[in-house]
Amino acid sequence: MRRFVAAYFRHPFTLILPAILIPLIVVFVVRSFASTYSSSATIVITNSFVSISNGDSPYATPAQNLDARLTEATKSANFLLRVAQQTDMPKTYAKGTAGVDDLMVARITAGLSITVAGAHTLSISYSDPDPHVAAEVITAYLQQYTAEAIQQAEESAQEDLQIYQTQLKQDEDTLTAADQALQQYLQKNPQADLTTDSQLAQLESAYRSALDQVNNDLTQIQKITTKSNLVENLTTFVVTDPPRIPTAPTVKSKTTITAIIGGVALGMGISLGLIGLLAVADRRIYSRDDLAEGMPVPVLEVVPRLRGLQDDRQIVGSEANLIGFSQVPVLATLPRFAESGASQDSSRTFSRVEDE
Repeated sequence: MRRFVAAYFRHPFTLILPAILIPLIVVFVVRSFASTYSSSATIVITNSFVSISNGDSPYATPAQNLDARLTEATKSANFLLRVAQQTDMPKTYAKGTAGVDDLMVARITAGLSITVAGAHTLSISYSDPDPHVAAEVITAYLQQYTAEAIQQAEESAQEDLQIYQTQLKQDEDTLTAADQALQQYLQKNPQADLTTDSQLAQLESAYRSALDQVNNDLTQIQKITTKSNLVENLTTFVVTDPPRIPTAPTVKSKTTITAIIGGVALGMGISLGLIGLLAVADRRIYSRDDLAEGMPVPVLEVVPRLRGLQDDRQIVGSEANLIGFSQVPVLATLPRFAESGASQDSSRTFSRVEDE
């Protein structure tokens, strides 16, 4: 650990650069390759009629009901595939690509977003790697939804037409029977008064009710045949702000933040790896601890680093000159050995040790 920290302080700038440059490179690459093009459109509902029969909620706003219908359409893979086929999205895949249909469905599902902006206003946006496809998908999506909604309404109208025609036949029979009963009673009672004869009033009411039912059936049949009932079963809207082809890519904030965090982690990892390699490869001795680790010999003394010396020249001359040179500190002195027997033995022992 000590050599690891020492290696860092010997090369601080070299080891800090990866932690700075690599996050910048990663963010640049992500913004270059992970960027997408976004296009959006604003939808304004032109009718605020809420029909209970078509599945809309009477407690929701027209925009909320339309949002539920548009969102429900995204759950149909066949619907999304038809949308993709109306754009240039299939051309963006290489020939022979496996599972293109599934790729396009997943691509639209991931990039499409619908937001309720008001009681009668919706915002629809789509992000795609291709700027032309980004605008085309929104247009194709709304067109395909409108076409299928009209088709479903027409199919439902045909079913209703058959129901009303059958109902009309039954109501006409009821009206005929009520009319015959009323006429027979009037023939038997020519002097009967509607204001005083309760039975006549009852027959008259039954005849009027049957007649109203027949007229209602005829009205509904006329609406279906003239397709005027589609307005009641469809939520009509206009695109006030059509989608435009984006000119500049956009990157999601989450992607950018993730790239920054990943780049910093990668840079720090590389820096730590370089420090480790330097610490392992550089076996030179820089301190007393390095010497103690490298050689099993006890360290007797360490020469301190002298500060204040401005001239590294060798100092030669007389003893007086050396004493007068104030910038040279005295580190240590050797004792003068006496010329006694013991001292001579010690001196000879010391000399033998040095010779050895």
